Amino acid sequence: MKRLSYRYTKDNDEELNKIAKYLADSKPLQAAAEIYSDIEEMKNLMVDGMCHFVFTKVNGEHRDAYGTRASDIIERHENKEKAPSKRKPAFNGTFSYFDLERRDWRCFRVDTLVELDRDYVV
Repeated sequence: MKRLSYRYTKDNDEELNKIAKYLADSKPLQAAAEIYSDIEEMKNLMVDGMCHFVFTKVNGEHRDAYGTRASDIIERHENKEKAPSKRKPAFNGTFSYFDLERRDWRCFRVDTLVELDRDYVV
């Protein structure tokens, strides 16, 4: 049986390794590879900028999200009336991001990603 190989990054990215393991254990090889590729690209886009993506919420609704992991963007968009929030720790199969509309940290299960909008990258 073919398995999704763990694609260790140069810095041995623990988060992506956990995502690869989760997908390898829960999805067929082709689907797992496609989801992993999108999540890896999304993570890279969020390091210095922001991106738009769609995922399916637990209740079945699609959620349009605009997210980032860039500290300078987060500082500009954080809700100053609340205590500063911290990044939610990712657990098995989730990806955390700073939601620019909600102005707080959120996460979603990686296998619920519907679309990564490659035309909206800032």
